[in-house]
Amino acid sequence: MNALIRLFLVLAMTSVAFGCGRWHDHDDDVVVESQSLVSVSGGCVVRGTVRNEGGHTLRVFLSWRAFNRRDREIGLADAEIRDLPRDSSRAFESTRFRDFDGDRPSCSEIDRIRRNESAFRD
Repeated sequence: MNALIRLFLVLAMTSVAFGCGRWHDHDDDVVVESQSLVSVSGGCVVRGTVRNEGGHTLRVFLSWRAFNRRDREIGLADAEIRDLPRDSSRAFESTRFRDFDGDRPSCSEIDRIRRNESAFRD
């Protein structure tokens, strides 16, 4: 019985060791070089540039939460950048901010934004 447990542990540790090298977290490879709120017809978007400092072509997902002066969340926006080559930058424009009822807050209503980002090997 102890031999089976030892064999299982060795196999589990080996698969974890090989899996860690294959499933690399690429979030640290992405740098948002600039971002700014821009008023457009019917709402507010985020425009900017993103840079891939990693060694692979990536698909990048960015999302923002907008907050008003009372620190209440008033909207969400997101952007997807496909096929971002290594060592390159690309401009992006987010979707319009929307609250949970579908209303679109204007840029003047937004006091601050908080960004989340994730990147995957494309």
